[in-house]
Amino acid sequence: MLEGLACKSARLEEEPHLVEYVVVHELIHLLERKHNERFRALLDQFMPNWRVYREELNGGELAAYESFDLG
Repeated sequence: MLEGLACKSARLEEEPHLVEYVVVHELIHLLERKHNERFRALLDQFMPNWRVYREELNGGELAAYESFDLG
């Protein structure tokens, strides 16, 4: 199990924009709990390329942990 976490951690070190996406995503949850239109509008405001980053996460090895389906 820890080996898998190390691989995920190494990938995130190589792709800090994915870490930034997850952090921004979670911070926006402080303003809007649900993944609704307002949530997506806030993501658009603070991180215009969020859809690209979400696709990277959903299509990559991190997808096994969570799917970031925001509509």
